Amino acid sequence: MNNTTLYHEVQRYRQWWFWLIIIVTVGIGVTNTLMTASDDKSIYPLIFIPVVVILLLFSMNLDTKITNEGVDVKSFPLMMRGRHYAWSDIVKAYTREYAPIKEYGGWGIKGSYNNRAFNVSGKQGLQLELKDGRRVLIGTQKPSEIDIILKSINKYSA
Repeated sequence: MNNTTLYHEVQRYRQWWFWLIIIVTVGIGVTNTLMTASDDKSIYPLIFIPVVVILLLFSMNLDTKITNEGVDVKSFPLMMRGRHYAWSDIVKAYTREYAPIKEYGGWGIKGSYNNRAFNVSGKQGLQLELKDGRRVLIGTQKPSEIDIILKSINKYSA
């Protein structure tokens, strides 16, 4: 059986407050550097590094795929290889509302080996319960679409 993509979602870190914190912090750092630098050439690396950091943060994303073989999740640039959860290893799969800060300490790649979350924003997620007892939550902005896919392949468990 070929690996057919049934659902694909890419989420990005685009919360205004996140970018406000980043821009203000970098702005203060660059301003201090420019005001205290004595040599014009020595400031280039100090300005280049924050620009690269901002570009990396701007490119960060959470990529989720549901295929006929399982669920794939990766987070660029933090998790280049990604994770694959085969349907044969999944006991339950369902969408649910969760409390990101209370349950996982916020957004990002959070939690422990036994209870991991991959999320970018919001409070909706695809919950996977694995045969080995681990739980994996993958954030989504489209829980109703995931429900339809899970029902269509007989993998939905509420």
